[in-house]
Amino acid sequence: MAAEVAFVDPITCLAAPAAWLPEGLFVDGVRILSRWDVLVDGAAPTPVSSHRAGASSAVFSAVAAGPELTVVRRRLAEPMGGTETITLSNAADVPMTVTVTVLAEALASARIETTPPCAGTPLTWTAEVPPRGSWQVEARITRTDIPPTARPKRFSTLRVTADDPRLDALVRAGVQDLDALRRTAGPDAYYSTSSPSHLTLSPTRGSVGRPPCTPAGPRRRGGHATPGSQRDHGRPGAAVHGHPGRGDPLGHAT
Repeated sequence: MAAEVAFVDPITCLAAPAAWLPEGLFVDGVRILSRWDVLVDGAAPTPVSSHRAGASSAVFSAVAAGPELTVVRRRLAEPMGGTETITLSNAADVPMTVTVTVLAEALASARIETTPPCAGTPLTWTAEVPPRGSWQVEARITRTDIPPTARPKRFSTLRVTADDPRLDALVRAGVQDLDALRRTAGPDAYYSTSSPSHLTLSPTRGSVGRPPCTPAGPRRRGGHATPGSQRDHGRPGAAVHGHPGRGDPLGHAT
């Protein structure tokens, strides 16, 4: 059986209301993608390393078909889904031709677009990797059954000057993490709680009076995030689909 390796890396990429977790890709509380296995010539590449490249992105490196062929997957969470760029690099002096396959399981509301394009399931390409060269494919997964959410301006230019240069990097990373949790409702900006699986503006369980997120704008009512409370008070007990470990394999609450 082909290796079941999708989402085994514990790295999380956030871009509210989307979260790309080890359990899959969630948008506004719904798991739209539950499987994303990348195979080279029918086998899973051997993992070498993985690291965060920011609050919304991560890089996964592996080797396939011998040490001369490396596979780098760059993952980016976006408010309506996410993008993964797969790059094969050939360190040998001769060309390599391999078959790249992505085994994906997604909701019907998840649109998968690839460059170069690929028709049919599973997603398959014949990759001709030149000597000392590379081959690349980009896949974008987008949830299509809800209104689009624009990605707010991210990555503050805030800088810190201190004797210890690590402080500047720490502050910038913290600001990026906050940006990844930022959502808007009308004129207000909010930083979502229930990270990383829910990332919603509305209470999901428990008291409807609990503030679901922290207001960043001028509008407050008793310290509560008013848009979230207003939205959900009319439908108490509203469930959030796709919490990891609950519901069916695609994450629907049951």
